[in-house]
Amino acid sequence: MKKIIAEVKPLSNKSLYPRIYCIGHDGTEDEAVSLTLCDSLWELSGEPIFELERLIEDAFSGKYIPSNPDLPDMSINDKLIWVRPPFATPGRICISNENLPEFSVDEGVPQCFTSDQFKLVAALILSFKTEIAKQGRENLVGHRFEIDFPDS
Repeated sequence: MKKIIAEVKPLSNKSLYPRIYCIGHDGTEDEAVSLTLCDSLWELSGEPIFELERLIEDAFSGKYIPSNPDLPDMSINDKLIWVRPPFATPGRICISNENLPEFSVDEGVPQCFTSDQFKLVAALILSFKTEIAKQGRENLVGHRFEIDFPDS
């Protein structure tokens, strides 16, 4: 089973870098998940994640009508998020990373996730950020927070 990992890594310049990423079945990083879902949710953490959760609920219940259907439903740092067609099918969230051709809208394939996958990663990020605030980055080096990430 894939895993989502949250940890603080020391960089060569001595700074401490919190990172959320996915490890695939073979033990290597699953960039499709890491560079779309994990990065987007890390960058959205805080109130924007709650806004996205509300948007997803409204879209799944049929209450959401986009102001401009040609644009993504949300975006952050060149990551585009859709909760409705044409990219997202019912019950799924699709995320592209426009800085990486293989995961971009124009040249590659945006990655799609279930709402359960979204919620798992969002919950891990929230608890990881809470631990960083409580303990400080320096005290979390060497500690891995990890959850199973079910296939879609």
